[in-house]
Amino acid sequence: MSSIITEKYGPSSYFRKFVKGKTCTMDCETLITNSTIMAREKSFAADNESPEESTAGAALSQRYLDVATGTQAMWVEADNEGLKVASQKRADAVSNREKVRLGRRVAHYRELASRHPECSVDVNTINDVAEARAALVVPLYGLPQEARADV
Repeated sequence: MSSIITEKYGPSSYFRKFVKGKTCTMDCETLITNSTIMAREKSFAADNESPEESTAGAALSQRYLDVATGTQAMWVEADNEGLKVASQKRADAVSNREKVRLGRRVAHYRELASRHPECSVDVNTINDVAEARAALVVPLYGLPQEARADV
C-alpha cells in the first residue's frame, strides 16, 4: 500500500511531475504571448522616427517573433521526445503495473501534443503601444500567492 501512495504522491510521483510540467507550459505560453505582443508593439512607428530607428524597430520586432517561434518549437520538440521515450519504455516494460503507469504517461504526452502553447492574445486587435503594454501577461512567479491558487 505504501508503494502505491509513494507512486501517486511521493517525490517522483506523477502529480509532482504534472505540476512541474503545467508550470513549465504556462511559462512557455507567457513567453510566447509576451514576445508576440512586444513584436506587435515594436511594429508601431514612433513620432518623428528616423529611417534608421524604423529599421532597428523592425529588426527588434522580428527578434521577438523569433523568440516566440523558437519557444514554441522547443516545447513541441521536448513533447515529441517525451512521447518517444515513454512509448519505448512502455514497449520494453515487463510488469503489467509498469505498462499501465507508462501507458498513462503516453496518453498524457498525446494529449499535450494536441494543444501546444500559443499566444493567448489576438495581436491584430492591438492598435497602439499603450494597448500592447496593457495586454502583457504577468508570469506565474510574478502573481500574488492568492492569484496563483486560481491557476
